[in-house]
Amino acid sequence: GEHARALEEREENLAAKDEVIGAKNEVLSAKNEVLAARGADVARLRAENEEQRSALLDMGGRLAAKDGEIEEQRRVLREREGHLAAKESDIARVQLEADEVLAGRDEELERLRVAAG
Repeated sequence: GEHARALEEREENLAAKDEVIGAKNEVLSAKNEVLAARGADVARLRAENEEQRSALLDMGGRLAAKDGEIEEQRRVLREREGHLAAKESDIARVQLEADEVLAGRDEELERLRVAAG
């Protein structure tokens, strides 16, 4: 009797412990699923970040190239402005010389008129 009851209690204790262990395993299993899902989320976010980073680097490269083109265009414009300024200066000089020549002719004509009386 006594021995049989002790065995029965042990079996009940073991069964209860098995239930607790089973419940703990279920909890651990659920936690593992959550962690796996989070890991997948993190991997997805990392991949998205990498894509965005790559896109930004590409955009940066294109912008740098555009900046280079714009700087080259500015250089060409400055060069043209320099040529134009030089031409304007030449034109002004030629006009001045022409004005001096015309003024000289006007004076000569006036002298001839006066001389002719």
